[in-house]
Amino acid sequence: MDLGIIGLAQSGKTSLFEALTRGHAHTASFGSMEPSVGSVKVPDDRLDRLSVLLHAKKVTHIEVRFLDFPGSLALRGEGPGAAYLAALAQCDALVHVVRAFRNEAVPHPEGSIDPHRDIAEVNVELTFGDLAALEKRHSKLEIDVRSPNVSSTFTSAMSRCGSMLPSGCGTASFRNAR
Repeated sequence: MDLGIIGLAQSGKTSLFEALTRGHAHTASFGSMEPSVGSVKVPDDRLDRLSVLLHAKKVTHIEVRFLDFPGSLALRGEGPGAAYLAALAQCDALVHVVRAFRNEAVPHPEGSIDPHRDIAEVNVELTFGDLAALEKRHSKLEIDVRSPNVSSTFTSAMSRCGSMLPSGCGTASFRNAR
């Protein structure tokens, strides 16, 4: 399982990453566009007991990979933002770290602590990324629409999704929209 750790710069992403991986991870250089990667085997006493009972020759614990992404980028679907989005898309889940602490030694990039603003800023960047991916897919779909394999339901869903994103509705609310 891959978990992507996202959030604004100086929010505590790397501190969480270091705590989860116990400092045993490949960290990207400061200012790099590449995420730092760390893997952790998840201990499971139930699995250990079963392996003893069944005399298992091999026991494989679940492994979770954490990817510590750099601070927010302009996710417009081209340039370095495209690689960033591609890496985010490969994650099974995103962990959004939001700063709610004051520390004069670590100034907030926006100058003040406001978790709601920070959440909205990251969500806007993710929405821009979704829009860029949707526009790219829609362009390809226009070419493929002549094919009998492309259903009108799929085309309709793409159009509805495309109209929802600019209004600030995430794709998670897509099911409830009519």
